[in-house]
Amino acid sequence: MMRNTIAAALVLGLVGCAKHEEPRPRPYAGHPTTLGGVTPAKPSGATSEVRLGGAADDEPPHVDFRVVKVYEKQKATTSGLGHADGGTWEFFDAVTSDGAPFTFGFFAAPAKGELPMSFGEGVLATPERARFVASLAKGFKQAVPAAAGAARPGKPLHLRLVVLGRNQARLPGGGYGDGGTATATKLFFSSGATEAEVFFNFDVAKKSGEFSEKDADYDKDLIAMTAAAL
Repeated sequence: MMRNTIAAALVLGLVGCAKHEEPRPRPYAGHPTTLGGVTPAKPSGATSEVRLGGAADDEPPHVDFRVVKVYEKQKATTSGLGHADGGTWEFFDAVTSDGAPFTFGFFAAPAKGELPMSFGEGVLATPERARFVASLAKGFKQAVPAAAGAARPGKPLHLRLVVLGRNQARLPGGGYGDGGTATATKLFFSSGATEAEVFFNFDVAKKSGEFSEKDADYDKDLIAMTAAAL
């Protein structure tokens, strides 16, 4: 009981603190394992995404999406929508609430010990950059950067990520805790000295998910980097 209490407290401390204290993705050796094939971590008793302050129904800026197709046993690529058959990644196609299509893929090492977190990589791609960036910008209350409409071929955006919890349920106010079928993650965007983070939560079983604000200070850079990199 004492070990579980300490583990839960550590999780809360890691995911609920200021942005400069957040867990950072780290390189790791070995062959990656798709999340779809990982044995679910034991319930931690903690929330994987903590909302600080405000009323329970005062949700942060977010963009809902619907999962429309899932691809298993994939490998990440650097062209097209970022994937091809024959690998350990899992991808899915999705559409935002206002109709912008995108594709997301990921792998992560399985969680170890009492903590439910694990680190991995992700790929974000879209066949309609301008529309997708406009959808994100609207949800995060930002202007659409000029780069979103640039006349250039699109390409997948490769990211680092941390899985904050598996088998999660969405809570009032936008957080996630044990007791469902969702995967709660955080994506790390980087361009030179500029960095941004966003919560990315998805429930393949329920065909739903969302991009959700990590910190308001990240929003403008998040949209700018997405527009420039896709």
